[in-house]
Amino acid sequence: MLGDVGESSDTNEAEGTSSPVAKRARLPEGNEATTSTRNNITSILSDILMSSDEDDDHASANGNVVDKFLILKSLVNEYNREKRIAIHEDPLMWWNCNTKFQPLYFIARQYLACPPGSVASEQLFSGAGLIYDPLRNRLEGNKASKLLFIKYNLLLLEQLNLI
Repeated sequence: MLGDVGESSDTNEAEGTSSPVAKRARLPEGNEATTSTRNNITSILSDILMSSDEDDDHASANGNVVDKFLILKSLVNEYNREKRIAIHEDPLMWWNCNTKFQPLYFIARQYLACPPGSVASEQLFSGAGLIYDPLRNRLEGNKASKLLFIKYNLLLLEQLNLI
């Protein structure tokens, strides 16, 4: 900002240092200064008024968010007052029947659903890597898939006493 106004440097002979000294900026003389100042003030005032309108829009949007939050909070409180289901009942069926908690249903469905995982599929692929060994390069795909099926379902077959 000092560079805009103008600088000069005074040298302190005792210390040998120089320090910048700011000069006063001159305003244009006559009628031009008044109109220029008025235009600047008018533009600044219009910017302030426009930002005030935008703030009002944000305030009404924030009011809508607060209203939605209060509605959801009361819905959660009402849900907490509900009678709990028995241990043998299906929670997803309960959520389907209780449509008054519809906004909470989507959250419940997300957390009550089985989480997607890759452990089983990765085990299958690593097992396939052991079966499709370079030493077994003549193994037919049909036989390899049967070997994979038996390997990963043998415990299930033993539990069902089928073997």
